[in-house]
Amino acid sequence: MFYSAQATTSCRRTVHQWDIAKAYGKSRAAISKVLKPEYALGVMKTAEGLQMKGRTMVLRAIREESKKKKMQRQHQQQKQKGDTHEKARQKRT
Repeated sequence: MFYSAQATTSCRRTVHQWDIAKAYGKSRAAISKVLKPEYALGVMKTAEGLQMKGRTMVLRAIREESKKKKMQRQHQQQKQKGDTHEKARQKRT
C-alpha cells in the first residue's frame, strides 16, 4: 500500500505511515519497521508478493527508497567524519 501509492497530485492524497497504522490498528513505529526496504523486499518475494498487481512499480519504489536511505546514511557519515576532523583540528590550535 505504501510503496504502491502514487506521488502527490492535485486530486490524490499521499498514503502516509499513520494512515496505514490506523487502518491496521498498529502503532506507527510498528508500521515503520515493516516498511523498511529490506523487509518490504522480503514480503514481495513471498507467494502473495509474486501475484501482486503492479509488482514492478512497487519493486521500483522500494529500490528508490533503499537508494535514498543509503545516500542519507552516507551523507550523515561524511558529515560526522568532517565534524570529528574539525574538532581535532580545533584542539591542535
